[in-house]
Amino acid sequence: LKTTLRARFVEVINELKDRREKYTNQTSFEIKEGALIDFKASLLTVMQQALEKMAKSVNADRAYIFEYDYELQTTTNTYEWCATEIIPQINELQNISINSIFGWPEIHARGEYILIQDVSALEEGPLRDLLFPQQIISLVTFPLFENSKCSGFVGFDAVKAKHVFSTSEIGILADETAKPHYLAIDLLSQAEHDEMASSIMITTCEEVALK
Repeated sequence: LKTTLRARFVEVINELKDRREKYTNQTSFEIKEGALIDFKASLLTVMQQALEKMAKSVNADRAYIFEYDYELQTTTNTYEWCATEIIPQINELQNISINSIFGWPEIHARGEYILIQDVSALEEGPLRDLLFPQQIISLVTFPLFENSKCSGFVGFDAVKAKHVFSTSEIGILADETAKPHYLAIDLLSQAEHDEMASSIMITTCEEVALK
């Protein structure tokens, strides 16, 4: 089970992953039609454009991707997009100890999102110490998977004003490893949020869809 933003973001995330794979498989530079192509710079632009598109759709002020290093027990901010007047944090968020976000890798590995509606209400500790200096008011993060393994997460911060990320903003993306009864429970819980809430599941597995 992989949880992400509404179904309209599924295409963006898939495109983001596809383009990332395309550019990372290239050499650093290539001569094409007389022009020198810097693939690293091109990848950065593509990732930032994708993050911007997703962030603006939920009125987030900052969007980012973190990658997990399970061997070193760290996580690193690899890509970031910030709205006007929002201070970038990427340079300060390199090789952060996983202990600072205790429990997040396990939650993400289960395909679950993490929602913090009010950072100021967090108990004193490493997580609050990490988030509060970034002026984050509320946030939501969603797992990213590669070859059925959680490789990191994409997140969205509200900085200028508190944003309540409702369950009606959440959809489900499921693959062949998903458990149908868990999907059904999640869909029902979203539908019960309010009369305007929508429950959407996107899957490439026909067997999961039929069950």
